Amino acid sequence: MDLLLAATPSHGNYNWTSLWSIKIPPRVRSLLWRLAHQCLPTRANLITRGIPCEDSCVSCELLAETHIHTFFVCSKAADCWEKIGLGNLIRNLLLTTDNFTATLFNLFDKLLLHHQHLAAMLL
Repeated sequence: MDLLLAATPSHGNYNWTSLWSIKIPPRVRSLLWRLAHQCLPTRANLITRGIPCEDSCVSCELLAETHIHTFFVCSKAADCWEKIGLGNLIRNLLLTTDNFTATLFNLFDKLLLHHQHLAAMLL
């Protein structure tokens, strides 16, 4: 089991404690868990599971609807990050990795507690 968990990308050396310590409603905490495990039904996930559908983003229709696009790159998501003053941080994080889970954990590691709460509620 340890080998399986170590080989799974979403179970890397991430600071789960920092995610669970954020004072947010249980529903939001559950969403963060699902986000970190990339198990939301984005169009890209649906296609990989054999469900035929268009892969383009529902909001912008420009790129494939992946987790990283939907929550960080899409113009609507980027506008939200800008409005709460985290746009530059998101852009810098996206330059360092293309892994959604790593970006999510890096985001929460870099934020102060107040901003962690705000970012969790924005997602």
